[in-house]
Amino acid sequence: MRNELDRRIRLGLGVGWILAAVLAVFGFSGAQAQVTTASLTGVVADTTGGVIPNATVTVVDQGTGYKQVVHSDGAGRYRFPYLPVGTYQLSVTMSGF
Repeated sequence: MRNELDRRIRLGLGVGWILAAVLAVFGFSGAQAQVTTASLTGVVADTTGGVIPNATVTVVDQGTGYKQVVHSDGAGRYRFPYLPVGTYQLSVTMSGF
């Protein structure tokens, strides 16, 4: 009788540790802060539709002043992959234009 009780207690403690480990891994994951970002992509082109490579593209968040700068690739494409959500002003500069 004593051995059966000891076995049940050990089994209960083992299950308790497993449950605690599962809760630690999955239960607290929802408590982490969530960060929302957006992405912005486009193509820099002139008035005739010709693409402009290596143009400097800048976005500035109008509310916070947060700023990011990228350059267009050989096909005139640019991408801002992780922008905090906000209202942005976009500007493009290229020497000679």
